[in-house]
Amino acid sequence: MKNREIEAKLKRSVSAAAPDVLQQVISDCKEQKGRVVYMEKTKKKRSIAARIAAVAAAFVVIAAGVTGFQIYRTNYRVASVVELDVNPSIEIQVNGKEKVIDVIGRNKDGQTVIGNMDFKGSGLDVTVNALIGSMLRNGYLSELANSILISVDNDDAAKGADLERRLAAEINEILQSNTFEGAVLSQQISDNADLKKLAEQYDITVGKAQLIQQIAAKNPLYNFADLTTLSINELNLLRANLSDSGDGALDSVNAIGNASDKAYLDEAAVKKVVFAHADVKEADVRGFRMELDYEHGLLVYEVEFYAGNYEYDYDVDAVNGTIISNDKEWEETGVLPIPETGQDKTPGQQPTEQLTEQKDTQGQQPTQQQTQRQTQQQTQRQTQKPAATAIDQAKAKAIAFAHAGVTENQASLVKAKLDYDDGIQKYEIEFYAGNYEYDYEINAADGSILKHEKELKRQQQTQRQTQQVTQQSSQAQQPVTGSQNQNGSQTTVSREQAKATALSHAGLTENQIREYECELDFDDGVKKYEIDFKSGNYEYSYDINATTGSIIKFEKEYDD
Repeated sequence: MKNREIEAKLKRSVSAAAPDVLQQVISDCKEQKGRVVYMEKTKKKRSIAARIAAVAAAFVVIAAGVTGFQIYRTNYRVASVVELDVNPSIEIQVNGKEKVIDVIGRNKDGQTVIGNMDFKGSGLDVTVNALIGSMLRNGYLSELANSILISVDNDDAAKGADLERRLAAEINEILQSNTFEGAVLSQQISDNADLKKLAEQYDITVGKAQLIQQIAAKNPLYNFADLTTLSINELNLLRANLSDSGDGALDSVNAIGNASDKAYLDEAAVKKVVFAHADVKEADVRGFRMELDYEHGLLVYEVEFYAGNYEYDYDVDAVNGTIISNDKEWEETGVLPIPETGQDKTPGQQPTEQLTEQKDTQGQQPTQQQTQRQTQQQTQRQTQKPAATAIDQAKAKAIAFAHAGVTENQASLVKAKLDYDDGIQKYEIEFYAGNYEYDYEINAADGSILKHEKELKRQQQTQRQTQQVTQQSSQAQQPVTGSQNQNGSQTTVSREQAKATALSHAGLTENQIREYECELDFDDGVKKYEIDFKSGNYEYSYDINATTGSIIKFEKEYDD
């Protein structure tokens, strides 16, 4: 049988088995309309349900995502940074639950304190206790250096302040439980890009940079770079000194306890050093004042006192008692000094009864007799002519060199001039030797030393000056080419360049200065610019080499 025949037979069989009832179904539907069920309607209801289910599922996924993100933020995001500075510097990163994310030693000492301890996941209080304990065991905190700085960085100022307060109280309690009393400084770190740049430049924490910046702002004599080498205990001593001297407390630093000064000389030891050097007895001294300060890269005691008709000023190394600089100056008292022969005597000492009279009448109105005598002496000073000099300039130099303990060959950049001041004709002599600058005033009548000062200069500056002298000596033996002045010295530095050098060294802008003066001079084979100006309460003086642009000499003096 062929395929076509088979297909036809099957079709006939199917038709017989399933009669055509389409017309009957349509007829029944017309008679029973209310029972008709539209399949399209059913499909739409199922689509809405599916959509609702999909939205619900989406909300579940979003909620799970938000929850997961919040969990991540709470547990793994850095919410606060706490810096601990002693000399070791340590940074602690914590999450919103104050659980430690990481602890970083910011310097070698900080890494020593951390050692092999792993603080991840630990509570902040446990971590701080362990770190302070390690500092104590390693000797970073002791009765000689008892200060620590806590710096807190948190975007929420209120939370940061609360954390700062709690940590300061907790660390203070830990330190008080040992054999010495600690000193705690605490602060919040400000969001300052310049401050962060300074911290990176000098490889210190932002907290220490902020503390240094505030201290330097209180005293223009302080240099930021110099202070970065100091420990927190030393910075704390300077901070306290600023407050005691009336310069004011630091605005954002809270302090508990006092910085230890046990590593430094006490007042009795300092008095012994300076009185022996000045050759005076403590019973004869009046107006003694001693103040801790930072100069010449060292912590020093600035000492002032009066004895006889003289005012004495000393800078003494606070650790070993070395005299860094000293100044002895005749103090105007209304009575002319009576010169005594001999080197470095005390011209102007008065009879004992006169000194007693002056001490007893301090703060009181002078008697008529005293007033007449002072008026007569002032008139005498105004009308008195300079007396003929008994010694020449060479002799005055020899006296100064002998007193300083140097030979003429060891001295460089020597300057000497004859002057008349306060009724006395005197030689003013300046020179350098080794790492020191010396200033002398020699009485031209008898060769006695009226005033002398010895000041430590930076090694680099002294070396540069020596190089300049050597260079100048060699140049003097060779023919000089190029433009020259009448003295044969070239000028390659302009006045404006010299001015820029001085202002840059002083850390000032042109808008911050007044009474600016610049004078070109030729002295001791060196052509130089002598620059003077004032800023704030200070007077600045510079000698700038007109050939090389280097600073030969500079002074910064308080101007009241």
